[in-house]
This record gives sequence, structure tokens and C-alpha cells, in this order.
Amino acid sequence: MALVLAMLVMAVLLLAGTSFLTLSSTERQIALNERASVQAALLAEAAISRALVKLNAGTYTGESNTALGSGTFSVTVTTAATQLCPSNLAKDLVATGSVQVGLGTAQTEVRATVDQVSYPFRWAFYSTLRDGVLWTDPYMGVDRRTKELWLKNSAITESFDSAGGVFSSLNQGKNGDIGSNADLFVESTSTINGNITANDDISLQPGVTVTGQQTRGAPTQTFPAATPPGSSLGDKTLADWTTLTLPAGTYHYDHLTIGYGAMLLTSGGPVTIYTGGDVSIGQNATIGATPATNLTIVTNSSGGDASNAKWVSGSGLIMFAAVYGSNTDFYFGQDTRVYGSIIGRTIYVDTGGQIRYDRATASKGLCRSGKYTLRRGSWREYRPTS
Repeated sequence: MALVLAMLVMAVLLLAGTSFLTLSSTERQIALNERASVQAALLAEAAISRALVKLNAGTYTGESNTALGSGTFSVTVTTAATQLCPSNLAKDLVATGSVQVGLGTAQTEVRATVDQVSYPFRWAFYSTLRDGVLWTDPYMGVDRRTKELWLKNSAITESFDSAGGVFSSLNQGKNGDIGSNADLFVESTSTINGNITANDDISLQPGVTVTGQQTRGAPTQTFPAATPPGSSLGDKTLADWTTLTLPAGTYHYDHLTIGYGAMLLTSGGPVTIYTGGDVSIGQNATIGATPATNLTIVTNSSGGDASNAKWVSGSGLIMFAAVYGSNTDFYFGQDTRVYGSIIGRTIYVDTGGQIRYDRATASKGLCRSGKYTLRRGSWREYRPTS
């Protein structure tokens, strides 16, 4: 009986020991697999970074089975399936990192698109002019040394995301940020639902409400030059109470004039309008329609501090657009309503302006020349294991 009992105990202990040994071996293999998977992911990410450096240094067509660390990586470079800029070709990159583990291979594949695009639409309003350049405003005839960005009485900024629908109380946020590379001035009874940033000073009159942070002495923001592609179509004029609907595409005009009550609309997809000269807009005009991501307007944006064009719009303007004019002075009339984003050399908004920053415009790319960068939203990671 004792011998049988001892044999049974030994059998149970042997079974338990074998189970623990198998479990330990399995856990070790799982750890090795996980480590190899992480290493493969890091290899693929490093390969994308290497490809960016190579592309910016000159011609690069990819490579195969390049050794790095404990594994290898490969990169393929092809012309991107979706092109945002006619003047420079975007590239699709596919990078694969591989690490041997046991009898198999851990692999991670990263896909990304690189192009020469910047993403400046991060504010409701931003004035790009450096401090100490502007003195007397030649158009208004007033001192603008402390008012490169100037909001008059009863202005309001807030935000929404057109990807979630039209602006409403259910789609309303407090990201209506404004900023300036110089000074910022907000008059009484205005409400800034967001942050205020200025390289120099922020002046708020009594009765101004700011829900976010105020940052004085902030670093200046840089904005790329933007030049129109191809030749100009000349001046474009919309007569009073007329409607122009532009199909999807890119348009280049010298000067743009929109009459009283006129409407400039888009259809069929995104539209980009370039203007090298002044923009004049009459009262009660409408530009674009929701969502603002369907219309990008690029005004004069390719000169030095002294180079500037004018955007002058009358009262009652309703606009759905992302507007970029780093060398353009903007003057908005009373009761202006903007759903989108405005980047300008200087910005003046008359009484009652309502600026609803469309957060969806943050992913709007602006074509430029220079170095390749990652296209927003293009990064994809896959981890097949064999």
C-alpha cells in the first residue's frame, strides 16, 4: 500500500513538473516572440525614417534585406496613389522589418505617404507678421503696432468639427484658439473660447472672456511660402447677386472680386484657389459651404515682411474655408461668420465677428517646396507573423 501510494505521489509530482516545464518553455517562447515583434516594428519605423532622409538627400528607390541590429529591413518606394500637389510628386513607402525567432520570422510592415506638404491650419486665426514691422496701417490709417491681430467688440471664437456634422450646440467646442507672431488686441464684450498665444503682448479690454490659457512671449511660428502652380487665369469677378460654382480642382487668379450678395461655391470635391493680388468681397457674400475642408484659398504668401496684398470683405460675410495668406492683410467687416481657419500677415475683424474654427481643417495640407515630410493620417502598421 505504501509503495503504491508513493508511486501515485511520484506520478502526480512528475506530471506537475512536466506541466511547469512546458509552461515555462511556452512563456519563454512567448517572451521571445514579443521581443522579436517589437524589434521588427522598430526596424520598420527606422526604415521609414531612413527613407525620408534618403529622399531629401537625392534620388532613392528603396532597398532590400538591409541588416540592422538583430534583423533586416526592406523599403519599396512608389509614386503615391493620391497626389495632393501638382508641382511635386508624393511617394508611397512600404517598409518591412524582419527578425528571426525560433523556427519562424517576426515581421512588421509600415506603410506611409511622404510629400512636400505643411499643415498650418491649427488656429481659428493666426497673424504671421513679426513684431516691430508694422507701424501705421496704410489701409486703415491707424496705429497697428500693438494690434497685428485685432478683434473688435463682441467677437467670439469657438470650434467644431465638420467631420461630425454642421456647427450646432451639439457639435461645439472650446478650441477657438487665436495667436500672433507679434501682438494681439481684443476689445470689450468679446469671448475667446480657446487659448491666446502671442510672441509679444496680449491686450484684453474689460469685459473680455478667455476660457483657455494666455501665453505671452511665446516662440514665433514659421509658415512656408506658397506659390501658385502654373499660369494665371487672370482676374476673376463675380457680379452682385451672382453665383459661381467651381468643380473640384485648382484655380489660379491674379485678383478676385466678389460682388454684393454673390456666392462662390464648390462641387464634386476639394477646390483650391490661388490669388496673387488683392481680394475684394462685397457685403452679404457667401464663400464655400460646409464642410470647410472642401475649399482652400491661398492668397499672397511668397514674399518678405514688407510684401503684402489685401483681403477686404464687407459686412455679413459667411465663409466656409481654410484661408492661407502669410503675406496678406485681412480686413473683415461687421458680423462676419467664418467656419474654418484663417492664417494671415495681419488680421482685423470688425464688431460682431463669429469665428468657428473647424478642427477638420487641421488635416488640410498646403503644397510647398522643400523637404519631404509624412502626410498626416497616412501611417499604417501591420504585424503578420510567420
